Amino acid sequence: MPEARTFTVSEDDDGIRLDRWFKRHMPDVSFNIVSRWSRTGQLRVDDKKAVPGDRIETGQKIRIPPADAAPARTARPRETRAPRRRDRCAAAPQGPCACAGPRRFPSRQAARRCVRP
Repeated sequence: MPEARTFTVSEDDDGIRLDRWFKRHMPDVSFNIVSRWSRTGQLRVDDKKAVPGDRIETGQKIRIPPADAAPARTARPRETRAPRRRDRCAAAPQGPCACAGPRRFPSRQAARRCVRP
């Protein structure tokens, strides 16, 4: 398993926010990823949990997860919906009817026109 990466804050970066440090030194890492690392506890400054708005000082150690590390939690599974049936009439929601009218205009007129087979 790959090890976490550790960086030491230089004098030039004394007093800047952590998210600005990432923008300056690791521009390919987006703010969303830095926030995710913070929420999941993978972003540490001197072995303490850190948030993107924390100010960093010279000599502090920034620990981030490995470059190829998988996210700490998986995405929620998406619910799949049944496809909408356009061939159903408003008067016959249980199944297709003889008029095969659109379902988007439910009205009494549609119910009168509908002739169930």
